[in-house]
Amino acid sequence: MHDLIEFEKLGIPATAIVTVGFDGDATHSAKAFGLPNLPFVLMPYTLTSRTPDQIRGDMDPLIPGLIKALTTQPPTKVTIDTLVGTRGTAREKFVAANGLEAWEVMNREFLDREWGDGFPLIPPTPQKVEAMLRGVNLEPSKVLGILPPGNALATVEKIAINAVMAGCEPEQLPVLIAAVQTIIETPQDELAPRTIAMSTSPHTFVMLVNGPIIKRIGLNYGRCTLGPGKPGRVNTAIGRAVRLVLMNVGHCWPGRMDMDTIGSPTKYSMCLAENEDANPWEPFHVERGFDREQSTVTVFGITDWSHVVDYNHDPEQSLLNWSSRFSADGGNGLLDNRLESSVLPTRHLMVLSPDNARVLASRFTKRGIREFIAGHAETRVDWALAARISAGDAGFPEAWRWLLNVPPDTRIPSVPYPESISIIVVGGPTGKNDYSKGVRLSRTREIDCIAGG
Repeated sequence: MHDLIEFEKLGIPATAIVTVGFDGDATHSAKAFGLPNLPFVLMPYTLTSRTPDQIRGDMDPLIPGLIKALTTQPPTKVTIDTLVGTRGTAREKFVAANGLEAWEVMNREFLDREWGDGFPLIPPTPQKVEAMLRGVNLEPSKVLGILPPGNALATVEKIAINAVMAGCEPEQLPVLIAAVQTIIETPQDELAPRTIAMSTSPHTFVMLVNGPIIKRIGLNYGRCTLGPGKPGRVNTAIGRAVRLVLMNVGHCWPGRMDMDTIGSPTKYSMCLAENEDANPWEPFHVERGFDREQSTVTVFGITDWSHVVDYNHDPEQSLLNWSSRFSADGGNGLLDNRLESSVLPTRHLMVLSPDNARVLASRFTKRGIREFIAGHAETRVDWALAARISAGDAGFPEAWRWLLNVPPDTRIPSVPYPESISIIVVGGPTGKNDYSKGVRLSRTREIDCIAGG
């Protein structure tokens, strides 16, 4: 819908072919991107997992509707105020026999409006929101920018309201503000925030916090950093607040803009803090060019999250183990690393436990780890293509078409770009690690709106 509307802006008639189940998303997306009446025709089935003959049979009856949509129904243009939404916040009352029942009424009503994530929300009373705003040195009305995917104005006050509902404390708001600013300011061709928010895959944003603010606000960087329970309480609240902001400010609602096929628990809360005390290398934000005493947040876009067990005391054996993990992901990740310069390489995120990091650091720098894995992780051509090709070379990326003409058991690199691997150190003792295949590039930003800072 976004790209079709760009054609319309150029004066080129456009319409969409929308499969059943995506029509609500198409309607909402057209409004978010500026042409709410952009016409479309409905396809009875999704195109994935259907043969070319089946697709042709689905398409033929739609041709008259496509012609009509392209020739007789011009879309209605809207102003930028309508596009981004200028309506401010409002106050509401929920009345019941007692405070607990009123809170339950509020939660049911908020969930019916799609303002909640399924867990109970803290009431965003004026007093709590005002207290939350004291955590930053920004005016409540300050506009941080236009938040994807729904292209709505993100103000400091709106973010503070969602922080309250998620259970955040005022000193945690600067981290949330910095994360939202990163999502807003990073171009689509870099972090791909619109893709992460709207994909049919379980994409989500992951935050990594570095610097003195970790200990200042009580972020968990050791055991159970992602929860559950008391140790990761701060991480959970901040990560949850990001999701609520995406929904309530960015209009990323399930079934409308968020079109995830199955969904994922990673969408509820993903906020990490690096274990800088146990990191044998320089902290991640220092690697990115910041001073050690600066506090930063890095936003990654990820597709999945999986576990890597590694009890090796030999660093080379450890990296062979890691290389096998990267090899296993080659089938889904390889073709995202296209050769065209306009497409940025997929990011792989290695989340190393301190024990595993210590073993690797005895022989390897981070650069050495990346180069080793890139040199050893490989997959078969037919495995790499299995998730992508079912009907010959139709629509296959030109830069990779040569793969269709080599023996199926040909071995090719799973990680063509060593620099696509990001390495962080998180967690407690034992050689248990996590791995994630990312979406495009990550971006790091200083947390610079701390009250009194």
